[in-house]
Amino acid sequence: MNLRPGLMIMLVAALMGTLSGCAGTKAVEPAERLQAQLLTRAAVGAATRGNWQVASKNWQEAAQRHASLDDWTAAGRATLGEAQALVQLGQKTEAIARLTRLLGSSRYVPPVQAEARYQLALLAAAAKDAALAAQHLDAMDSMAGIEPALQGAVLNLRARLAADQGDWQAARQLAARALVSPGLSSMEAANAQRLIGEAAMQTGDWHAAEAALNAALTQDRIQARSAAIAQDLALLAELADRRGSPEAAMLRARADDVCNAVRDLSEKAVCAYNRGLPRSGK
Repeated sequence: MNLRPGLMIMLVAALMGTLSGCAGTKAVEPAERLQAQLLTRAAVGAATRGNWQVASKNWQEAAQRHASLDDWTAAGRATLGEAQALVQLGQKTEAIARLTRLLGSSRYVPPVQAEARYQLALLAAAAKDAALAAQHLDAMDSMAGIEPALQGAVLNLRARLAADQGDWQAARQLAARALVSPGLSSMEAANAQRLIGEAAMQTGDWHAAEAALNAALTQDRIQARSAAIAQDLALLAELADRRGSPEAAMLRARADDVCNAVRDLSEKAVCAYNRGLPRSGK
């Protein structure tokens, strides 16, 4: 699946939100429920290690066990995790089927359905289907129960879509709104700063671009997001080029070094795409 620069980073941010929701499950006494929770934790651990095959299998079984207990909130969140694992495995059609199933049943609570709709929008954007992505985002406008953190992520995705269409003013405005959204995660805050920086650079606002991109870089370092760090450095290199600064070559070399040093396969693939490097990292 060919992804535009920045979109795979958004997918990773969505995945981390899913992991946070799954990992927060509290163990209780009944054996069947405890087993479902253990499977969820095993899936989170496998995903963190980049073992998406195991993560997908464990999330699928966890969803089935939660469903057998009539716990559709936990089942829905496990299915969200499975869909993300399937994306990482390159099984986009299967991931879309899982997410569509969540939207097709009233058993699943609104926050789960909103997250499913958002993930479908991300996948559509990654497939360069801006119209379908916008359709999913527009459908979210009438959905109840959207968590505040997700609202900021939606604004970031709308900003990315605007940027891809060359509407840098709209992109900057939307990302700025995302940045002040209540409950925005650190990862989405960095995404917003990166978008603001990119938009400012495209419109010749060098000072604002540099400030926003450095803010994104600082946050991505704290979060240890290698692919995002490389993207920040690449954009700073492009900014330096436009300003005629001799730092461009050094910044580009740093981005290359980050990509070459990445060990996680998912991060390496994102890094390779965003930097235009071979997927082997060689």
